[in-house]
Amino acid sequence: MLVLPHNCHKMAALAATETSKFAVTGVQVEEKPDGSYRVAATNCKVGAILEGVGDKAEEFPAIDGLQNAPSTATSALIPAPVWSKAFTSMLRLGTLAP
Repeated sequence: MLVLPHNCHKMAALAATETSKFAVTGVQVEEKPDGSYRVAATNCKVGAILEGVGDKAEEFPAIDGLQNAPSTATSALIPAPVWSKAFTSMLRLGTLAP
């Protein structure tokens, strides 16, 4: 499981807010073979890429639904509102340091 730092939360603000031919309204996240991550977002005018090494999943509380889930995907395009809500929820629950 990939554990991303809180600063990745801000990437949702860079994603496009309206769908168009070239704009992406989500945040692309990828787990690299060495265990590091790459998070990217753009609105076709401004873009950003964050790369780094995530925290160890063993240091965080287990999530029931994810314990037995297959872990075969290495990348995903997540809608910006969902991305933002997930980080906000973790802060509210106290499972993520500000």
